[in-house]
Amino acid sequence: MNSITLHTKALVKMLKARAKEGVQMSEVFLVACGGSLVDLYPGKFFLGSESCLLRTDLYTANEFVHAVPKVLGERSVVIFCSHSGITPEIVEAVKVAKAAGSLTISLTHNKSSDIAAFSDYNVVYEWGDESSVQNNPMAITLAL
Repeated sequence: MNSITLHTKALVKMLKARAKEGVQMSEVFLVACGGSLVDLYPGKFFLGSESCLLRTDLYTANEFVHAVPKVLGERSVVIFCSHSGITPEIVEAVKVAKAAGSLTISLTHNKSSDIAAFSDYNVVYEWGDESSVQNNPMAITLAL
């Protein structure tokens, strides 16, 4: 079983657990800074074009912290991407989502990142010339 399948199964398990508690997800927010934001755009495009019921939006971490979506809460899934996992704005954004009761997923290359400590689920992706494209943030986000 490849790592994308494992991550996807873990997310499905978390969503099913919330559904058993009566919480149905209604929105997915994708949050990052700089180049990491670009990696999340295909996920936003896919969700926006394929779902009739799921709300989705893309935010810079700073926007997310200072203009918190009014619907952010237990029905929200928030996917964060930060190569270093220590950018102050992204760390604060994860804290905001967590405080609102959202399901939080982080993607980072840094195994000891700060965002992992605040996320419900953390994905450490491969990076560099030897890494497989299926293990980069763009592919992982699309799979999730």
